[in-house]
Order: sequence, then structure tokens, then C-alpha cells
Amino acid sequence: WDSDGRREIYKKAQLSEEQHKLLKKICEKNKVEFLTSVFNIKHLNFLAKLNPNAIKIPSHEIHNLSLIKKTTELFKLILASAGACNWSELKEVAKIRSKKIIFMHCVSSYPCKFENLNFPKMDKLKDLSKQIGYSGHYSGIDDAIVAICKGATYVEKHFTIDNDLPGRDNKFAILPKDLKHLCQFAKNFKNMSIDHGLDL
Repeated sequence: WDSDGRREIYKKAQLSEEQHKLLKKICEKNKVEFLTSVFNIKHLNFLAKLNPNAIKIPSHEIHNLSLIKKTTELFKLILASAGACNWSELKEVAKIRSKKIIFMHCVSSYPCKFENLNFPKMDKLKDLSKQIGYSGHYSGIDDAIVAICKGATYVEKHFTIDNDLPGRDNKFAILPKDLKHLCQFAKNFKNMSIDHGLDL
């Protein structure tokens, strides 16, 4: 990480405790659910005091079993991104046997090419998790739409107001109009999926 610039990117993006508190207030004011990722055990108690409905385990912490176990004690819901592990490693996380953990299908490639999205792996996640989610790095929202159709109840996409802003993620992040379209599709799909029996 010291040679490719990632450490500097993470330092720039790191949020202080005060910034977390401010963002929580902004979310509450705008009726948006607050969510953050946790990278180590020492910050768990502070984040638990913010009382979010969910916490995110990023892909590169999926091997940190002690961190994940601790999150199950402190939070109602854990979204665990499975982008940086193979199937046998994922089964080790599943041994924690907590209904609070929702595995998020993810391919840690930035941006991710469509031929690498590997949605069959997402289908297999249903063997490990009652609900499944999707964390996508594909440009646009087609991947998120496929994920919703395959049963994802949580979808994460990088979001920006301008694809020309600095930072490598901005190039493939979705814009407000994309997010609006995706949210509308999710609502429509849910309504289309209501079982009315054979009377119609």
C-alpha cells in the first residue's frame, strides 16, 4: 500500500469521531439511514454508541473473525462484503452462525468488468445467509438490477455527484439520476413480486 498511493487515499478518506457524529445528525435530518464501515475492534464501542441499525464489514476485513464476532454482540445487522475471500474462507465466517450477518456478493475489482461479476457465486451465498446482498463496482446500475432480481435485499454502489471529481472511485460511481432509477426499480420489483395466487 505504501507504493501505489492507497495509503494516502485512505488517510484522506478517514473520518474522525466528530465527523461520524456530524454525519449521523445529517442522516437523521434528511431521513437517510446512517451506515459506516468498521476496520478494527478498537473503534467498535464508539460506533456502537452512535446506534446505527447496521454496520459494514469491508472486503479486506472479512478474514477478521474476532472483529465480526464482536459486531454480532453490538449491532443489529452486519453487512459483510465477500469480495476478498474464497469459498472456504467464507464458510469459516459462516461458522459464527449469527442470523445478523448478511453476506454481500462482491468482486474487488475497480471498476469491475461485466464478465467478472460472477453472479453464480451470489446464488451460492444463499446456502450461507438467509438474506443476501450485493456490493458492486461495475459502471452503471445494470449489475445492481441483476442482483435485486437474484434476491439481494441490500445493494451497495459507489455514489458521486460528479464523475470528474478526484479519486479513482468517482470514475465508475453512479450519479443521482442513476440512484433514483435504481431505487424506483427496487420498489417496482418488490411490488411485481407479490404473490396474488392463481386468481388473477
